[in-house]
Amino acid sequence: MWDLGIGDSTAIWFAQRVGQEIHLIDYYETSGESLAHYADKLEEKGYAYSNHIAPHDIMARELGTGKSRLEVANDLGIDFEVAPKLEVDHGIESVRNFLPHCYFDREKCKVGLDALRQYRKQWDDKNQVFKNKPLHDWCSHAADAFRYGCVAEPIDVTEWNRPIKVDTKYIV
Repeated sequence: MWDLGIGDSTAIWFAQRVGQEIHLIDYYETSGESLAHYADKLEEKGYAYSNHIAPHDIMARELGTGKSRLEVANDLGIDFEVAPKLEVDHGIESVRNFLPHCYFDREKCKVGLDALRQYRKQWDDKNQVFKNKPLHDWCSHAADAFRYGCVAEPIDVTEWNRPIKVDTKYIV
């Protein structure tokens, strides 16, 4: 589950499906790097990848090469599935449905978890109300990457008959 950026951060959640659970096993974020850097990072992590989920803007073509970011990623061996372009509030609702089925590695996902906890709506000082869109700050990249994963692979919980324990506590 990725959020792509060059001036902004690129955020990557590493997730596994384990039975009826989703295990978030790692998180990586940095900025100012090319897709080649992330291809190297994926190899360095040593995980077996079934697919990667990218935001719809991966289809944008670069002026210099004429290639889309998706084509560049494919050339580097990163096979992306493109998340559907939905309204942010629909994606946030998908995250709310997804979270109860998640288990997080407390240490490897600490930065991402901190970001998810701090993700919030933007405040309108003039009208003294929250706007209908999230604040774009350091939390946005982790939250957006997580959201793209949730809308790309929605969880069907209709057949599940047991509660899922949510463990988002971590060691400081």
